[in-house]
Amino acid sequence: MKYSAILFLSLILFVTSCKKDKAPTPSTTPVTTPTSMTPFEASLVGHWKLKRSETRTNQYFPGLGDSTFVYKNHYNYLNSQLYLSATLVSGTTQYEGIMGTDDVSLAQTISWCGDVSNTITMGNNLSICSVHYLSTDSLVLDFAGGQARYFYNKTTTPLALNNIESQLLGSKWTLTSFNGAPASYYDYKTFFNNWYTDEGYYSKDSTFAGGVASASPSSWEVLFPNRTSPILKAGSVMGNDGWFKITSLTPTSMTLEDFNVLVNTTTINTYVYTR
Repeated sequence: MKYSAILFLSLILFVTSCKKDKAPTPSTTPVTTPTSMTPFEASLVGHWKLKRSETRTNQYFPGLGDSTFVYKNHYNYLNSQLYLSATLVSGTTQYEGIMGTDDVSLAQTISWCGDVSNTITMGNNLSICSVHYLSTDSLVLDFAGGQARYFYNKTTTPLALNNIESQLLGSKWTLTSFNGAPASYYDYKTFFNNWYTDEGYYSKDSTFAGGVASASPSSWEVLFPNRTSPILKAGSVMGNDGWFKITSLTPTSMTLEDFNVLVNTTTINTYVYTR
């Protein structure tokens, strides 16, 4: 997570370098596009809601076959938003805007302008991001050469759980087998669909320590849901946070295999849950 901390510190410095005032409510009054605004800049104007963010690193994770290691869904569109207006900042060639990159911190006022090669300059420190994708309703921005990627839409409809996540919801999953033998301890997981932390949805998990089982909150989400073996990023199975291949899933049975994302996909332990 060293890379994530450095990257998000950079983003915090970018946002806080802008005005510290509470973000104003975007005007609903139609604005007139200045004659100096380029067609590219005009296509960016609007009130965008941040739906998802991803953090990448230069390090490749053999166990995931990917370099993306942090995924976040966003639901607070007061804070997680990007508002790019067509109103020029007085005395400058940049336009007024608002930007927030998390659900907790208030969005801040920024200035912005479009550049050549599908790039945008934002803020007093001239941070530059590139437009990875743009349509009338969708916008994907890359910062720091793609180490941070932000997915925006103009609609307020929240992201839905993916097809694998939906199947995990419902009644409690109870561990019945560990490495091919009947489970010798009581372990369970219950998945919910409310976003819990920056790391995923809420789950209620058991932990097992000193011969005593207890319940504790944790987080979870399913990455790469369309793979043959989707990846469950979850809290405590035997009290440990980790990454698990979902190698089998039916309405009443689930098989998880934990592995070391930094090394390879080789299974370390196999857990069979039923409900």
